[in-house]
Amino acid sequence: MNQISIISQLGSDAELLTKSDEYLTGQQLMLCQRLSLVAAELKRLMLVISIKRQLQQTNCVAVKHLDRLPGNIVDEALEIMELPDAVKAILDEPENILNDSHFNQLFIWSNDGYDVPAAIPE
Repeated sequence: MNQISIISQLGSDAELLTKSDEYLTGQQLMLCQRLSLVAAELKRLMLVISIKRQLQQTNCVAVKHLDRLPGNIVDEALEIMELPDAVKAILDEPENILNDSHFNQLFIWSNDGYDVPAAIPE
């Protein structure tokens, strides 16, 4: 390889040729770790999307609410509910629901393809 072809192949990264092997290996390890973290995050996100699609096919949604335990202990809980039950819970007991804002959650479900107006009790 001649000098011009090496520099043209690397472009702006040609400067890295002046760095030590230790530096380059450290950068490589750091990037590999970041890629592993991104890959793990992508895997989790893809699982959530898959589960959410399954829930949508059965007209179910996830609702985060307060769970009041004996001894006046309050905990957060996530529950899978059918859409009409979730809408009723949001409208009847808004103080116990932790999803975004209550009406924002209805808007999100509507944007996700749920028929929210049909789930609102008369």
